[in-house]
Amino acid sequence: MEALISAAGKINRDLDNREFIQENGPLFAQVRPFQLELAANDKVAKIEVDDISKVVLSNELSKLTQQLTTVRCRVSTLSNAVACRSARASRKRTRTLRQ
Repeated sequence: MEALISAAGKINRDLDNREFIQENGPLFAQVRPFQLELAANDKVAKIEVDDISKVVLSNELSKLTQQLTTVRCRVSTLSNAVACRSARASRKRTRTLRQ
């Protein structure tokens, strides 16, 4: 148990967050329009919905949109936190060098 606590204490969360944003930033880029791609054996080239499936699909789209908004907010918050910490560290290094 002590080894686990010791290992957890060595995790650099700022570095992990910064690397996550750098590696996964493209995933949070502007959403591209959906294009229906047909399989080789598809005979229909359009999607048809009735009144019931419209409501179900609309509700699911609403949930996904809320999740996307939440993810974007979290990424923005992480980006801002990393930028602020980097700026603070830079100012601290500058002060140290001046002394």
